[in-house]
Amino acid sequence: MGKRTSAAGASAGEASKSKPTATPAIAMNNGFLAVPISLPHGVKHWIYVRKHTASSSGMASTSKSAVEEVPAERTLFVANLPVDTTEEHVREMFGRVGGVSAVRFRRQVGVEEEDEREELGVGEDEEEHHQIAQKSGKKTKGKLERKPTVPRIVPLPPMDPRTAAGSQPLLTTASSAHIVFLDALSATRTLDTLHKGLRFPLPSASTPTGLPLLLAQYTLARPPLPTIHTHTTSTIALYTYRKAHPLPRRAGVRGVTLGPDGELLDEDGFIIVQRSGKYGRAGASVEGGGSVGVARGGYVEREKKKSTGLEDFYRFQVRERKREELAGLRARFEKDRASVQRLKAGRRFRPY
Repeated sequence: MGKRTSAAGASAGEASKSKPTATPAIAMNNGFLAVPISLPHGVKHWIYVRKHTASSSGMASTSKSAVEEVPAERTLFVANLPVDTTEEHVREMFGRVGGVSAVRFRRQVGVEEEDEREELGVGEDEEEHHQIAQKSGKKTKGKLERKPTVPRIVPLPPMDPRTAAGSQPLLTTASSAHIVFLDALSATRTLDTLHKGLRFPLPSASTPTGLPLLLAQYTLARPPLPTIHTHTTSTIALYTYRKAHPLPRRAGVRGVTLGPDGELLDEDGFIIVQRSGKYGRAGASVEGGGSVGVARGGYVEREKKKSTGLEDFYRFQVRERKREELAGLRARFEKDRASVQRLKAGRRFRPY
């Protein structure tokens, strides 16, 4: 009996040693809760969670819609997320106690829409072109045809393999997010359950990671020549249309001329800064200037000033310059002393 008991105890001890112990969360002094996340292959990743608090100054400067999107009473702030975290991962990890209403990553709201507009070649000038084209439509059977004639830029295919697979692109290192719950009680209960740690969901088979991600990124970064030709042709078509149909001259941009390098200059000789899209400035019109920049002459002078400021960049340059100054002062001192001696000798009284 004693041998069986000892054998059973040894097997139980081995089982307890083989079973990994859960790492508890750590409460920090700054109000954050350091929560460990169990990643595949036994890797631990730490995230930092706390309740979202909005300062009074931030509340005063923030619009009402932004405050409603991120309410402080039912929002958790999470920092140092893994780079391959998606909204589905956050909902699965934090939505076990209460429902998650929205996940706001650090990426600003509205940037994605602006990128899509730039990919399609739609900017402020293009919208004005479209409005003018619709107003100048022909009437057929008492109705006005409003067919946009402004060429559209055919965008290149997405070069991010995760975006091409329908997933979220990789986050930057140490990214953060605001997790908005349906009610304040769900946020509080979720924060209490985080003391036991979290387990990161397994990655989807359709979402590339690691070496397959790099290989797919290498392939997508080299689109086929017909696709590049279509994108280039559409860009040239938009450039040609802008040159053929210039926008009405705006106030404040008069006497526009071309500089020596093809830049647009106003009547005072200053460079006109133009709006550029995701694929560069595709033939921006003369009237499409946004603001006035620096003139070329001032730009060259400023570059010269920048280069002169690098003379004493290294310490040995400072020592050599001081050594040369001291040598020059010593040489001038000896020269002045010799001249003083000559003057004294010339003024000396000689009776004979």
